[in-house]
Amino acid sequence: MTELQIWQLKLPRLRAEIALLEAAGVRSPAAMYAVPNEALGEPYEATREAVITIAMSARAVQVLQLDSTTDKAGVLDALVGTARHNERDLIRLSAADTANRAHSASFGALAVVDDDGSITLDQLRPLIEEAERTNSKLLLIVDADVSPPIAVRKMLLETPWKDHK
Repeated sequence: MTELQIWQLKLPRLRAEIALLEAAGVRSPAAMYAVPNEALGEPYEATREAVITIAMSARAVQVLQLDSTTDKAGVLDALVGTARHNERDLIRLSAADTANRAHSASFGALAVVDDDGSITLDQLRPLIEEAERTNSKLLLIVDADVSPPIAVRKMLLETPWKDHK
């Protein structure tokens, strides 16, 4: 097989990744949440900053990369409290549930995918499309010690909204 033939085989997948990254840049103003002080509790400053940034951002798709020192439960509790304070639905998904729940987000909802690195492009695409369609926020949570799939890794490294760590 020639190098040209190899690239011809890879090209559709690369196009799909580019299209996914472009779609991930959409804005969802209805998913901008006011953050009440009581929702924050007493998290560490970095946790507090991440919660505020995620909640107040108009980005439809956000990636939160957590390391071993981050209080994951604290971050999730603060985000849940913030979504509820703003009377928004919360949908928690694992990579395994994504196909079944892609079309269930309500207007302005917060959909959280707590991923172990196994989510695929094919699972992400309908979630991103649903976030755009419903003006919702899709939050992908990845652990720093787990290598995320290429699409999520690209969102972490190559997009303007990559600032949550």
